Amino acid sequence: MVALAPGALYAGYEAGLARTRVAGRSAPPGTADLATRCVRSMDALMAACRPGNTGADLYRAWENSGHRLSPVPLAHGLGLGAEPPLIGLGRGSDATLQEGMVLTVQSWVAEDGVGGCLDRATVRIETGGSSTLTRYGRL
Repeated sequence: MVALAPGALYAGYEAGLARTRVAGRSAPPGTADLATRCVRSMDALMAACRPGNTGADLYRAWENSGHRLSPVPLAHGLGLGAEPPLIGLGRGSDATLQEGMVLTVQSWVAEDGVGGCLDRATVRIETGGSSTLTRYGRL
């Protein structure tokens, strides 16, 4: 499994995405389950990206997907690098998501003996929830 995480920098502003793909002819045992868990977790995080929700709502979405702590931030603002709010790594529970915010949202799921799966997208918080600005297909 290979995690691809390109980024772009324009006029000092930064953004990126990440996708995980299988390299080679066949996926190792457990890969499909790992990818499914990663996608399910990402979907839960994105569904929690609604105006008025807080970092605690993202933490809850992550935990309800069957995880404990994430070794990477669940979400952070975009702009001149990683901007506030930083949600994850024990921070940002009280951060409130506001309409118009642009965030990087990411799911990292790993399992010993199988590997890791990373999914990252850029989302904009809107009245009805969030819209994905990342155009590259998901897992």
